[in-house]
Amino acid sequence: MAVDAEGAGATAGAAIRISGLGRSFGAGDARIAAVRDLSLEIASGAVVALCGPSGSGKSTLLHLLAGIERPDCGQLVVDGVDLARAGRRALLDHRRRVGLVFQRFHLLPALSVLDNVLVPVVPLRVPFDKVARARQLLDAVGLAGRESATPAQLSGGQQQRVAIARALIGDPTLIVADEPTGSLDSATGVEILGLLRRVGRERSATMVVATHDRDVAESCDYVISMRDGRLTSDGAALPA
Repeated sequence: MAVDAEGAGATAGAAIRISGLGRSFGAGDARIAAVRDLSLEIASGAVVALCGPSGSGKSTLLHLLAGIERPDCGQLVVDGVDLARAGRRALLDHRRRVGLVFQRFHLLPALSVLDNVLVPVVPLRVPFDKVARARQLLDAVGLAGRESATPAQLSGGQQQRVAIARALIGDPTLIVADEPTGSLDSATGVEILGLLRRVGRERSATMVVATHDRDVAESCDYVISMRDGRLTSDGAALPA
């Protein structure tokens, strides 16, 4: 299955090619196949919703795309690098090009909003002013003036905005978001997804969003369905 981007020729996001991908957990009779013989192509710059019930393999696929998990078999090529066979340095370089957004925000409670955004780039040498970039991103997500606040002083929607700014500070070519609106009310969730799409598009990033929320799925360019670790029969790339 192939997923194209709208206006893909103008983007610089990560192109993804998956073939025969498999990932299992456990051992012996307790071994569970989370992703089974999955094949998929996603064009650079596409915004894709990954749907399916809990346990369908959505989060595992996101972790594989992000380089957090290694596949057991198959090919997983992102920007020309096969993550199934990549060495330690290549895998680390890939992870630096991925922006992660989670349902539970995962902000560090003792740090300020500004410092939370800076966390991914603190140990890195980057060709930009880190603090200036963090402030710019906080402005882009509507949190200018809240740099000194702590996560406890923010609403859930504001905390997710911080998480989005944090995911973008390294200028990722790929954004993977695991239920990014699951902890929010529906109106705030739609607002946050719109914001994530806008800032992702401004940076020409490819985006894959795992979600149970149909409103979120319909706001993406394409919808892919999973069940029991496989793409389902209705899992073709569909215009949202």
